[in-house]
Amino acid sequence: MSVVASLTAALIPVGEFDRALVFFDRNFLLVVGLWIMVVVVTARIAGRWLWDAAMMALALGTILAATINWDMLAVTFLAGVLIGLGTTLKVFTLLFLGAVIVLAIVSGR
Repeated sequence: MSVVASLTAALIPVGEFDRALVFFDRNFLLVVGLWIMVVVVTARIAGRWLWDAAMMALALGTILAATINWDMLAVTFLAGVLIGLGTTLKVFTLLFLGAVIVLAIVSGR
């Protein structure tokens, strides 16, 4: 995750402005874009159960945590087919994978 933070910081030009504020703004825009991707992928996977995507879009914890960490990058990979990259970014994805396997067994998929 520090690679993402470092690349974001490297893309901020030197000038007469508050670089920390620009860093925060760019990270926030990145997280919002990733969050939109997760909601869209969740909606497409959910099929008829669009409440899953609505809960993801309105999750207060996600809204509040989005400005203080880069977990949304790992979540975005998990929402897609790149679960291996998600796992390399954050260890908690192994727990998520276990929950997905249990749900798949229970639902018969």
